[in-house]
Amino acid sequence: QDKLCAEQEALMMRNAQSEALEAYGIIWSEIWETLKSWSHDKLCTTKLQDLLDILGFPDALDGAVEMAQNTICGIFSVEKRSAEVDFLLESSFIETIKRIYNQLKEYGTDFVCGAKIHELLDLLGVDDRLDSAVKYVQDKLCAEEEGLMKRNAQSEAPRSSDDEERPV
Repeated sequence: QDKLCAEQEALMMRNAQSEALEAYGIIWSEIWETLKSWSHDKLCTTKLQDLLDILGFPDALDGAVEMAQNTICGIFSVEKRSAEVDFLLESSFIETIKRIYNQLKEYGTDFVCGAKIHELLDLLGVDDRLDSAVKYVQDKLCAEEEGLMKRNAQSEAPRSSDDEERPV
């Protein structure tokens, strides 16, 4: 009886392993087909965690998704592309700041200085990752407005008798 039960347990274990491999093969095929349908640029520049989120897969499938991505894109292409994208973002950051500044200036400082950063992000239609840039521009615009108001207040203030020109 012990011998028969042990053999039966081993047989069940092999069946479970083969079923697990078969299920993994099915999931792998689904991942492969889905990723193959994407544009090469989109697939090869999207980070692994973002792919999992987009596909709705649990983190447990990160190995399968990464393997499919690396097979389609080539090993390390995501890192290379990310470095290229980071360089482009960095080099265009000044232009981005200028564009945000000009756009917000059109809305007027009363509105911009009273708005929340998230409102300005939505208004500009920019990614939340640019919140620090929008905050920087908002601070600059509001500081300029404050400085202008102080200068105007000083120039409109009545002059004291010491400030008046004395005839020589």
